[in-house]
Amino acid sequence: MIPAGPIHRRLDSGNRAFWLLVVAVFGFRGLVSILGCCVVCVVGLRLVTVGPAALLTGGGLMLPAVMLAALLVATTGTAGVRLARSLYADRTLRRELRARTHPYDPYDPVAARFGLAGRVHVVTAEEPFAFTHGLWTPRVVLSTGLVRTAPPAELVAVLAHESAHVRSRDPLKVLVAQVLLAREFYLPALRHLSSRFVAGRELAADRAAAAHCGNRPLAGALLRVLEPPSWAATTPAAAMASCSNAATLDARITQLETGSEPPPQRTPRRLLLASTLVAVLVLAAAVDAAILVQQMCMRAM
Repeated sequence: MIPAGPIHRRLDSGNRAFWLLVVAVFGFRGLVSILGCCVVCVVGLRLVTVGPAALLTGGGLMLPAVMLAALLVATTGTAGVRLARSLYADRTLRRELRARTHPYDPYDPVAARFGLAGRVHVVTAEEPFAFTHGLWTPRVVLSTGLVRTAPPAELVAVLAHESAHVRSRDPLKVLVAQVLLAREFYLPALRHLSSRFVAGRELAADRAAAAHCGNRPLAGALLRVLEPPSWAATTPAAAMASCSNAATLDARITQLETGSEPPPQRTPRRLLLASTLVAVLVLAAAVDAAILVQQMCMRAM
């Protein structure tokens, strides 16, 4: 059986990847923003007072400032669009669930064992699926197809797995990761880090389920549960059948077979190289633009 003790005493690999993503994005963006705020102001001032043609005067000295300002505006816009779409998808999902809700009385005591009393909803659907949704108050959704066809031990495994997502507030973290990736779309290594977050959380939830009910019911549940339906696919959620790629599924199977979590995939060198190169170029533009701002301020004195 997969040992479960250490996962409650230390940060699992999924949460480590999530917080590394947050620190990396806010650290880099903070440095760029400090330099970029005054640059945006200067670019705006030049546009108002001199006109667009003046931005390329002086041998193109304003070009780095223009590029940096455009990047800041573009990334803020993409992040805003991603956030708006995710919030709209979450609201749409809640309406869909209210229309499909089915009584769940027979399994309420089982849900209470995992701290899910009042947080488990069964929806009318033939496909056997299970997922956790809800940004502020996570809830578990099971389909009637899963409740009807899965043996009791497998349902317990499903609830134990999803309860780990509830405790970690994984749907909210998924939303944060989506917005950060949309904001820093030009750094491909961050997307790999996000995939490590998703894979690590699924592995941690599998370990929690195996600790409660053993490997056999968990393996049966993994084979039975399907991806959420299309009407639930776009909302920030954590699904038991969620596998961002084949490597994630292989890692979950390996964990079941060996009883220990496999090491996370390393970020490919090409992604690290590309992200480093782009980050250096952005920072160089920010520094160059900041120097230009300083020169303009000194001339105005």
